[in-house]
Amino acid sequence: MKQTTEEVIHRMEIELNELTGRICSLERFIVSKDFQEVTRNQKALLAQQYTAMEQYKEILLKRLVDLRNQEKLEKEMTCGTVEKAPEAKSGTPTD
Repeated sequence: MKQTTEEVIHRMEIELNELTGRICSLERFIVSKDFQEVTRNQKALLAQQYTAMEQYKEILLKRLVDLRNQEKLEKEMTCGTVEKAPEAKSGTPTD
């Protein structure tokens, strides 16, 4: 079954919140004393992981903005009632 734009946005917002929590946890670890205890290689890998997570977050944010704009446009296109202009009768003068 195809998801609506609203459902996709909701799912992505949950994903973004979870990712943001993981990024914050990693930041706290990186500035902690425990980080100093890991190997140089692990530090480098964790730094790469952090960068990748931030890039992923930026992409999710851009997608959300795009989907929200799309959803807004779809609502604008379907919410208003367009009244049909009355048809002119041929041969009858109008006032």
